[in-house]
Amino acid sequence: MPKIKCNDGADLYFTVTGQGEPIVLIAGGFCDHHVWDDVIELLNSDFQVITYDNRGIGQSSVSQCDYTVELLANDLDCLLNQLEVPSAHIVGHSMGGFIALYFAAHYAEKVLSLSLLSSLLAMNPVGHDYLDRMADGLNNNPDKVRESMPEAAGRAQEISSMRQQILLCKNHDAYSYIKKIDAPTLIVSGLKEPVVTKQESQLLAFAMKNVKKTILLDCDHMLQRESPDVLAKRLLHFLNNCAFSD
Repeated sequence: MPKIKCNDGADLYFTVTGQGEPIVLIAGGFCDHHVWDDVIELLNSDFQVITYDNRGIGQSSVSQCDYTVELLANDLDCLLNQLEVPSAHIVGHSMGGFIALYFAAHYAEKVLSLSLLSSLLAMNPVGHDYLDRMADGLNNNPDKVRESMPEAAGRAQEISSMRQQILLCKNHDAYSYIKKIDAPTLIVSGLKEPVVTKQESQLLAFAMKNVKKTILLDCDHMLQRESPDVLAKRLLHFLNNCAFSD
């Protein structure tokens, strides 16, 4: 079972497929690496595709500490270092986008490009309400919450880890470091998305220096599950050109 050690001793499970320039796919909250299964096979003929389970999810270690975006970005740095990957294209979905934003701002030399899927500049009231309801559900009926989340990592996450991910998402706010990001950036979100709306995607794009394109797909939040073919096509176009022409 392929795993690396983080700086604090936590284990991260990872997969590597394909050949070419490396691309790292960072899953969102409560999702393991399998959330990318439908996209990997469309990317790994052109790129070396790296996926992993964030700590506390799937086959990675559960840590008895606060899960912060800084900690999880540091985990990504450890992964790249131990795989001897000096730089990569970084793709983050939802909470994975929060990690990707922090990583791009603080490990700029390791980011060839940045793709943000269903992600936000800072958590908004609709997102806070959703996360608060999830937290209440974990207090009252955690099994029901797990059953309502088909993308959860085998529905086997510890409640403590789920709570930590909720807190990380609630605390997400990239305003203080967003202007540090210079990497060419692609922003993708869904037209049916209640939290990461068109307006939120535009707000994120406006705050960044080097956004090449903002794309809206006919999807909800789980772009890589709902429309993997279209998403992969858009990613490949961006990754191969780092620019779009309408």
